[in-house]
Amino acid sequence: MIAGWREHKIQCSGLKLYRMFKRKDFDVSTLPMKGKRKPNGHKERRGSQAFRRKRSDRERDYPGFTEEFGHLEVDTVVGVHHKSAAVTLVERLSKVIITLKPEGRTAGDIETAINGWFHQFRLWEGILKLAVNKQPE
Repeated sequence: MIAGWREHKIQCSGLKLYRMFKRKDFDVSTLPMKGKRKPNGHKERRGSQAFRRKRSDRERDYPGFTEEFGHLEVDTVVGVHHKSAAVTLVERLSKVIITLKPEGRTAGDIETAINGWFHQFRLWEGILKLAVNKQPE
């Protein structure tokens, strides 16, 4: 049975139905829609970052980026099924890796974890510079 405005029984297999639609025996537009349909020109907006800094811009913004101590690259690693997260800070010159465990995986939790770690090193405020990487190459 094909559901729609004019229901009628058809004694055939699924393969035969596909062939009938291909031959235009039935109008495809009369079938009930299954799943979500996106209109023409639809652009996905989830996950887009408003502020991005590319790696190629670092040399221009920070001329001593590769020779100067204190530049940190921050990355967030999200766990299985998006249940947890970890924050990694990598010092560019010495390649030291610092791993932080935030309370949750939201931006606020991650910011709190990073700020808490930096708060322990108030003495280093003028030395450490943070290069946040949002777009890997």
